[in-house]
Order: sequence, then structure tokens, then C-alpha cells
Amino acid sequence: MSPNSKVDECVLFKYLWDKANLEWYQNTVGNALSQVNLPLDALLCKDCGCQKFSAQLDLYYINIVQCLHAAAVECVPSVKPGVQKFWWTQTLTS
Repeated sequence: MSPNSKVDECVLFKYLWDKANLEWYQNTVGNALSQVNLPLDALLCKDCGCQKFSAQLDLYYINIVQCLHAAAVECVPSVKPGVQKFWWTQTLTS
């Protein structure tokens, strides 16, 4: 594997939220989140400093973030940073 191929794998994309169909995104997120299991035992634990459910809560958090990310990938247009005009700034947009 060449050093350049490693760089290509790590390219982050910029989401263009101003061009997104937010209703489609909201529906997609809602559908995805409805499939996430709610860790009721962890959420209802009344023990002070309860640590026995930390793995379940971590997984719950990861699942929520994955739902948000997957919905954004599906519903929100994106571009590689630097593809847009480098000299353009938000100030010029106003």
C-alpha cells in the first residue's frame, strides 16, 4: 500500500446542509432510530455512580451516532473540502 492511498482513504467530506432535503433526512433518521434498542435497565438505574451499564450506554450512544451519520450520507449532498472555490468565503455569500 502506497502512502498516498492511505491519504485517499481518510478524506473527509463536507456536508452541504443548505442543499439537503431536511424532511427526507428527518424521516430517515426517525426510521433508523426506531430500530435502536433502548437500554431501559441502564436508563432506569438509580444507583449513584452506576457503572454496571456503561457498556450498554456506550453502545446506545454509538448506535445513535451511526444512525445520524448514515442518514446524512444518504440524504445530504457532500463535497471534498477544497472542491469549492478556495477564494470564496461566507462573507461573500452575505
